[in-house]
Amino acid sequence: MLTPELAQEIATSITAAIGFNVLVTDRDGRVIGSADPTRVGSLHEASVSVVRRRTEAWHDPDAARRLSGVKPGITLPLTLGQEVVGTVGITGDPTVVRPFGEIVRRQTEIILRQTTLLRLELRRERAVEQLVADIASYQEGVVDAEPLRTRAEELGFVVDLPRAVVVMAVDLRSDGPDSSSAVDTDPRQVPVRLATEVFQAAGDLVAPVGAAAVAVLVDLVPRGGTERGMAALHELGATLVRRIDQRLGAAAWVGIGAPAAGLAELPRSYHEAWSALRIGRRMMPHVLVHDARDFRIWNLLMGVAPRQRDEFRRAMLAPVVAQRGWPEFRRTLIALVEHGLRLTETAEALHVHRNTLLYRLNRLSAAVGADVRTPRVAIALYLACLLDEIDQTGAAQ
Repeated sequence: MLTPELAQEIATSITAAIGFNVLVTDRDGRVIGSADPTRVGSLHEASVSVVRRRTEAWHDPDAARRLSGVKPGITLPLTLGQEVVGTVGITGDPTVVRPFGEIVRRQTEIILRQTTLLRLELRRERAVEQLVADIASYQEGVVDAEPLRTRAEELGFVVDLPRAVVVMAVDLRSDGPDSSSAVDTDPRQVPVRLATEVFQAAGDLVAPVGAAAVAVLVDLVPRGGTERGMAALHELGATLVRRIDQRLGAAAWVGIGAPAAGLAELPRSYHEAWSALRIGRRMMPHVLVHDARDFRIWNLLMGVAPRQRDEFRRAMLAPVVAQRGWPEFRRTLIALVEHGLRLTETAEALHVHRNTLLYRLNRLSAAVGADVRTPRVAIALYLACLLDEIDQTGAAQ
């Protein structure tokens, strides 16, 4: 609504533009903004009748002398919707300032409407942000779901649909080619706007998370259901990262949680998305979009106590970790399991000749004392190698 801060800004800026003193009052006729600071807080008696009659009034010198706090000029009502919220007055010879009256009134009402809409939008953004935070911390059977559902519905959001959570973190410290000129507002607001542009389905809910992150509760239904929708999220995530780079010149990373059938599963998807982003950035630094379903083993391993992880890793890898070329052997063991112990596919993934792969595997088998192509041995070594990668990158911290 019409606050003293806004009224003073309006009075000062319009006075500078037209060269005549402008004052703004509230609906009780009290001056709350004026280019003449001595008038702020005084009663402008003419405004009382202008508000009551909802029509403008002119004051020549004689009329102004008969009214408290009034100087020659014009006073016009300010309306917001159907409500008169105050007045705007222009001081000067009525015949001179008259041409400015309607222009000033309309301009002031435009500013009021824009400010009101902005406040409503900010209020909704805060409500959405709090809703997402509450969904992320929701525990079925512990927290009553109905108040949460009711708040969501008031915001036009249905929680119990097939959804997945997408999160994005932005490095606002990045110095890209467009970072100096691309933004004319607070850059922290840009990721939310860009995410809203990319995730356009009516059921999507976009919310800021802190100063430089965004969470999107994505509606999978309009994207073809769970399977097709999840596939589409990778492209949408990549699009969002590109737009962040173009708009802010900043680096960004996206994490995608596994699909959720409704409110009970949304917290899991939310935390999986953040976990995928965190692990993915460490384990695959050149990949910008990470899917939680690709990191289930990492999550499982990172849930093991550090001492037990270290004991298992040492027990399995002690015979081979000291081998010359150990990082290459580790990549070979990981590729072997991830390609189903198929030698041809593993060699192609490693970009080596099949004979080179066999040579490495034979060396590893000799060091371990067992055939590393045996599923039980290969899987145990694979898990130990993942733990070694985690320790190398610090992903477990």
